Amino acid sequence: MDLPTPVTEDAARLLEQVVVHGDLAKLSPAERLAYYQRVCESLGLNPLTGPFRYIVLSGRLTLYATRDAADQLRKIHRVSIRITSRELVGDVYVVTAQAQLPDGRTDEAIGAVSLAGLRGDALANAYMKAETKAKRRVTLSMVGLGWLDETEVEDLPPGTAAAWTEPDAPGGARPAGTRPSPAAGASDGPAATDTPTPPVTVSPPETGAAAPPAPTVEPASAADAVGDLETQYEALLRDLRAAGTSERLIAALTASAAGNRPRTDWTPDIWARVVEQLQRLHRQRIGEPGQQIA
Repeated sequence: MDLPTPVTEDAARLLEQVVVHGDLAKLSPAERLAYYQRVCESLGLNPLTGPFRYIVLSGRLTLYATRDAADQLRKIHRVSIRITSRELVGDVYVVTAQAQLPDGRTDEAIGAVSLAGLRGDALANAYMKAETKAKRRVTLSMVGLGWLDETEVEDLPPGTAAAWTEPDAPGGARPAGTRPSPAAGASDGPAATDTPTPPVTVSPPETGAAAPPAPTVEPASAADAVGDLETQYEALLRDLRAAGTSERLIAALTASAAGNRPRTDWTPDIWARVVEQLQRLHRQRIGEPGQQIA
């Protein structure tokens, strides 16, 4: 009887980095490529089309899904999608997409983009992006893949995501066989199929006119400021829920204002943006914050 191959300390450490900490930077290029291929094989995806790309988030190297991943998963699992609603909340355009599998199971997801300051082609692109984001997010959710989609990566706040290159690449050059990420706004273009290894991703530039700056918080104490904003946030949530506002809508607007950062990572400025966004929704659905619900 063959005995299982013992796991060395180094192998266990590398496995821990991937499974527990989600950090691929500790792996060698060969190990990263092997991991990338195994992920693709487990999902039935063609690795040569670049269904995933690398990105550094919160100091950890991880993968996010591209258009190719969503398109292939939709075909493999025979996911059908329809748009159930389009809504303008303040200056945020929200699209809800519903996906269905052949066995009848359904799921929904929201795509939200800010339209503040946008005109012409930039405005038209934002409308299309909201629909694309909703379709891709519901596709990944339906097949159980809880990774970021590239439309979400494009909307991350500056400084959240970092470019990644091989540590030993001279002069910061990209490793051979890789390609840069597409320009912002070009995520719906044709997928490249000429790269044998996962591409290096850089943070895409912003598209369209810049949104008006969020109010800057300059408190005597950051903790006091966060406490005040959190109190306002909880009060707004209570009012909106009491008025029957959709939890998905609240979550989508909150994620958009927070740049998809988890609540534990919110800074005072992020808290201010989230509160401001929920105040706009409150005014539209109920009235001025503090107004009693009839």
